[in-house]
Amino acid sequence: MSIEPTFTECFNRWGFKGNPFKETYRDDFWARPDNDIKFIKTLLSNTIEDKDVLNILINGEYGSGKTYALKFLKGYVDHDLNGFGIYFQIPKKFRIQGFRDILAEFIRAIGITTLEEMGKKIADEKGFNKKSELVDYLDSLSLDGDVAKAISNLTYGEDYALTSTWLFGNSTIHQDRALGMRFSTKDETPIVKVITSILLFLNSEYPIVAIFIDEFENLAGESQGIKSIKEGFRNLYDALIDDDRRGPIALITAVTARLEFDIAASTGTAFLDRIGYGFSLRPLDEDHCKKYIQQLFSDCRMNKSDAIIPPFANVSAFNLFIKTFPVTTAVPRTSSSPVKTPRRIMKTGKILLTRACSENKTEIDSDYIIETLGKVG
Repeated sequence: MSIEPTFTECFNRWGFKGNPFKETYRDDFWARPDNDIKFIKTLLSNTIEDKDVLNILINGEYGSGKTYALKFLKGYVDHDLNGFGIYFQIPKKFRIQGFRDILAEFIRAIGITTLEEMGKKIADEKGFNKKSELVDYLDSLSLDGDVAKAISNLTYGEDYALTSTWLFGNSTIHQDRALGMRFSTKDETPIVKVITSILLFLNSEYPIVAIFIDEFENLAGESQGIKSIKEGFRNLYDALIDDDRRGPIALITAVTARLEFDIAASTGTAFLDRIGYGFSLRPLDEDHCKKYIQQLFSDCRMNKSDAIIPPFANVSAFNLFIKTFPVTTAVPRTSSSPVKTPRRIMKTGKILLTRACSENKTEIDSDYIIETLGKVG
C-alpha cells in the first residue's frame, strides 16, 4: 500500500518550512493601515500625559484584521508604554445573560492571580502585616469598599474561592452575606462599581490602562441579556468620564462595519457621544494583496525569498489567484464585488496549496486555479 506524501514534504519541495498561509502570524503582520496604527499609538501615549479617557471605535468587514489590530495595540500598551492592556471579546449571542458576562470576561482577562500578586506587592512595599491595613490603603485610593475587601481577601488567602466567585458575578445572596459584601455582582450598577474600582487599582500601579473590546457586533439585537449589556456600557462610559479619581484610561472597541450603525444607534447617545476617534479597516487592493502574499512567502521560505515561483507556475497564475480568491471562501458574499480581506487570503491560499499537495502537483498554473477555486467572479 502506497503512503501519500505529507504536506510538509510538499511544502519543503517548494522551499517552504511549512504552509505559508497558516493563521498564526504575529499580530503586527496584519495590524494596518500603518498610518492609522501609528496615529492610535500616538493617541495612547498622549493619553498618559492628558490623564483622560480615550475612546476609539475600529470597524471593518469580517476578516479585515480588527482582532490583529487590537492585539497589536495591546502589546504596544503592555511593552512600550509599560501599561496594562485588557483584551476580551463580547460573548456569542447564545451565551449572553447580561452585563455580568462582561464583568466575567473583564476579570478573566485581567486574571485573579494578577489582582492577588498586585495586592501582595503593595503589602510588601508598604510593610502591611494585616489584611485590615491593605483594606484601609485601598479605601484611600477611593476603591469601593467591597472591591477593597475582595482584593485583600485574595492577597491574604482568605475566602479565596468564594471571593473569586463574587468577582466573576456568580455568587449567591447567601455567599455575598458570608463574605460581608454589601451588594451582589449580578446587577448593572454594582458591576460598574467593581469595574471602575479595579481600574482605579490598576491605575495606581500602571501609567495607563487600556481595554480592548472585540466582537462588539454580538450586541446587535434586543434580547434582555443584550439590553442589559448595552445599559451597563452606557453607565460605564458615563462613570469613567465623570470620575476625576481615575488615571489614564483607553477604550478601543472593534465592530463589524455592516453592524456599526445598528450597534451605535441601539446603544444610545452615551456610546455615540463618547467616541473620540473612528477608524475603518478598508478592503485590500490587488497591490496590497500581492505585497502581503510575498511577505507570507518570505517569512516561510528557508532562504527568506519572496519569490512566487514555485508554487505558482508563472506570474499569470499568481495574478489570477489574486483576482480569484476573494469570491471562493466560505465567507458569505456581501456584494457583487466581494471585499478582499486578510482572512480570505489565508483561507483560500491554504485551500489551494493543501489541495495541490494532496494531488502531488509540482506547480500551480492558471488552469488548476480555475479548476480548484472556480472562475473569476
